[in-house]
Amino acid sequence: MDRPIAGTEDRSFDGGCHCGAIRFRATGPLREILLCHCSDCLKLSGTSWGASAAYEDHFQYLTEARPRWYRSSEGAERGFCTECGAQMFYRRDGRDVISIAPAHLIGARCCMSAARFTVIHIRCGGRWHRQIFRTSIRRIMSTKIMSTGADERRQWPIAI
Repeated sequence: MDRPIAGTEDRSFDGGCHCGAIRFRATGPLREILLCHCSDCLKLSGTSWGASAAYEDHFQYLTEARPRWYRSSEGAERGFCTECGAQMFYRRDGRDVISIAPAHLIGARCCMSAARFTVIHIRCGGRWHRQIFRTSIRRIMSTKIMSTGADERRQWPIAI
């Protein structure tokens, strides 16, 4: 697996959807969290979509409920809960990994803070652009609100 998060090898991470109908377990290693800004992710989630990943043979469902898979683009599909609508998974044809939205991993905050690179994919003008920000997720999550008088804006530690 490309870019595994150190310390996730041979550890189990349980997760589930918002309503609890779908529960799963992924055994590491988990891939670092990638952030995608492609037009599909923007349209389906309303913003960028972040995901870690686990090998499919290290992934199991703990409940009878399963996600419904939607063919979102040529060569890829997304899994969501039919009860609460939570977008949980993404998988590409011919790959042996399943991408998992990190918010659905229960108690995996340690993994999110361990990720050192956020890879952002942006589709612009028919071309894919890839930007790697060398910052930790913990640093992004702990940004401070900067007061600018009447309105407040979030100060993000990202340099272009």
